Amino acid sequence: MITRDFWVTVAGMSRTLILIFGIMCWTGVAASAVIHLAFGDWFYAAFMGVAFVLWTVAYYQYASKRPAEALPAVR
Repeated sequence: MITRDFWVTVAGMSRTLILIFGIMCWTGVAASAVIHLAFGDWFYAAFMGVAFVLWTVAYYQYASKRPAEALPAVR
């Protein structure tokens, strides 16, 4: 279900656009890592794996510091 805040913009960009762009970028990184692994270049693939882990940790560190929002009471 698409809610009203689905297309809310942040600095002129919608959340959906940011999510789609992020998914496209990480898919490209994964494809590149697989290609490098296929040709025996394990260092590049390992570096991309570490970059993904660090990105995820940084996101969770940021997400844990945001103030909690109270949900409206359901009647």
